[in-house]
Amino acid sequence: VQVTEVHLPSSTQELSAEPLSEGPVEVRIGSQGEILRILNRDHSAFGDGNHATTRLSLRGMEMEASRRKLGLVLDFGTGTGILALAALELGAEAVVAVDNCPVARSVASENAQLNGWSDSGQLSIQPQLLPKDVSFDTVVCNMPSKWLLNSLDDLINARSSGDGRLLLAGFPATEEEFLVSEIRARSSHLFHV
Repeated sequence: VQVTEVHLPSSTQELSAEPLSEGPVEVRIGSQGEILRILNRDHSAFGDGNHATTRLSLRGMEMEASRRKLGLVLDFGTGTGILALAALELGAEAVVAVDNCPVARSVASENAQLNGWSDSGQLSIQPQLLPKDVSFDTVVCNMPSKWLLNSLDDLINARSSGDGRLLLAGFPATEEEFLVSEIRARSSHLFHV
């Protein structure tokens, strides 16, 4: 098994998240500075663009999109839907956004509507993973390591075997080596971490 590790120091990223006077946060992504508007009333779901791991995930997707097409994307633990919507803005063919929290799915749906993606046919917000025979070109997951470890097999299996990418964030740097070793132990395919 070969794993290529990509480290993205937060000091190099150029993303910005700016609170508006009321309502959504504006998040600028991509080389053209596309704007996503993210609502998160009462902080009922994770991911408004202000957290370092969300910005790191966004930057990771920007880097991937600059190198290759994102293709079919899985956003596992979508929260507000910020990563799913960013993937679409960055050219993903389609995105499946999953979250086991009904409130998060509702927030993600509201944000999809706010950003004009709810009727596009390119975004599906679901409570669970797709059947095992569906594979994704890009899998993105920004969640604490405890939850990440519980879902690691599903995340690895969801990724297409050839050139699929697994973009993970949300865990402390002190746990990175352990997570990479877990991925190596559970997968027989070449892929990028």
